[in-house]
Amino acid sequence: MGLRKVVLHDDEYLASACIDRVWVCRWWKFPAIAGRPHGGGPQMISASLGQAERVIGSKFAVLVVVAANTPSPDSALRAELARLVKKYEPAYECSAYVVEGEGFQAAAIRGLVTGVMLLARSAAPTKVFASVSDAARWFAPRIGADAAALDAELSAYCARRPTP
Repeated sequence: MGLRKVVLHDDEYLASACIDRVWVCRWWKFPAIAGRPHGGGPQMISASLGQAERVIGSKFAVLVVVAANTPSPDSALRAELARLVKKYEPAYECSAYVVEGEGFQAAAIRGLVTGVMLLARSAAPTKVFASVSDAARWFAPRIGADAAALDAELSAYCARRPTP
């Protein structure tokens, strides 16, 4: 039997779920919703994190996964994302950011993510990874989960394609 999974959001832009004690957000592209600041992305993430607090009911790990070809957020969006990190940080046990891919673009995006993390100055342990498996193995002892089971569930969820 797999770990407990509750899907919170699923569309062409991002998907989020609670898997065991991990809130996972798989981001494919930044939303472009007319009339919403930054296309509504921060609002979607904030709503999903609020749901995760209620679903998990205790401190949880945060996993954000983006592809290397995801367009870089502008400085205003980076600042808004850093604000969200600070808002929900009391609920974080730890957080990991995965930028999939290899080469210069992936490394550049990992650098931007690291910059957002530094701007947010999170008190929770935070790390950037190149793979979901690496992040799952890092999470497991921090949240008291079985590393192999957590890796399997998170990797399967993050490998899925966007819902049109």
